[in-house]
Amino acid sequence: MVGNRMGSGLRRGVLGLILGIGLAVPAMAQDQVKVGLLRIGNPIVIGIEKGFFKEHGVDVEAVYVRSGAEQIPALSTGTVDAVLTSATAALFNAMVAGIDMTIAGDYISLLPDNPSNALIVRSDLADSGEVKSAADLKGRTVGITAMGVYTHQAAVRILEDAGLSVDDVRLVTMPYPDMVAALSNGAIDAANMTEPFVTIAMENGTGKMLVDHSQVMPNLELGVTLLGKRLAKEDKDLGIRFMKGLVQSMRYMRGMLTDPARKDEIATLMQRDLPSKDPEMYKRMAWPLTAEGQKVNVASLVDQMEFYTRMGLVKGTPDVQAFVDPSFLEAVDAN
Repeated sequence: MVGNRMGSGLRRGVLGLILGIGLAVPAMAQDQVKVGLLRIGNPIVIGIEKGFFKEHGVDVEAVYVRSGAEQIPALSTGTVDAVLTSATAALFNAMVAGIDMTIAGDYISLLPDNPSNALIVRSDLADSGEVKSAADLKGRTVGITAMGVYTHQAAVRILEDAGLSVDDVRLVTMPYPDMVAALSNGAIDAANMTEPFVTIAMENGTGKMLVDHSQVMPNLELGVTLLGKRLAKEDKDLGIRFMKGLVQSMRYMRGMLTDPARKDEIATLMQRDLPSKDPEMYKRMAWPLTAEGQKVNVASLVDQMEFYTRMGLVKGTPDVQAFVDPSFLEAVDAN
């Protein structure tokens, strides 16, 4: 009897151990991926908060940098494994230099009727009728963030569409937050801005929208997802799993285009990472979003490369297509 009781107890113990192991198996090991980011609203935040990356065994660490100029050097040295970055002159010069990097997908595109970027003019100039269109900016001061970046490109293209050249205005460089103050005190007459600063300037009475960038440059490939050597070549499986989580995050954000409740949720999640004095503003502004399918608009990238070359900011003619690898998105959509 004692032997039977001992045998029965042993069987129950073994069974419990097996069940315990079985319950623990589904917990997937997490591989860390470091992503270089600017401190602006982006889908990485959504993916982390919603657990999308963890579903694919990826633990994302957001590594915030001070400017876009730091992103590609950090990628090339392996300090970060991926970056979400703008299509700037620096990106194309990195291609010319042969930096080992791979464009795996879209990051931000100018979606029609989603005014996340705009040329804002001082309210007093708009109200008085002195500035009714971009053509009226001749002889005036226009703010951009830096030469060789998107706001520079937008300024030049908008002026050219209005029959002006960049020589007809005075371009001044400053960070986005400073643009709002500069418009308010009259230091500048207009500025090319992104959200949330577009909404801030308009709601506090500082400025009014003169040009919605998405109307004059629809579907422009504003930013791309860049993978370094580790994710693109050394451990492509990890790169694919990272892209699965990222694309899931991007598509979740795009849901706000048709679902107001989704936009409210995104605003709440972003508030944890980018606290605003007015959290409700995140529900009113237009969030930068990806193109449907997250596919790279190579023609747009080539057009921008040619623009920066014309401006004398890109030295060489890189083969942009050679840096684009569609297989990551194909793997995402295959499942």
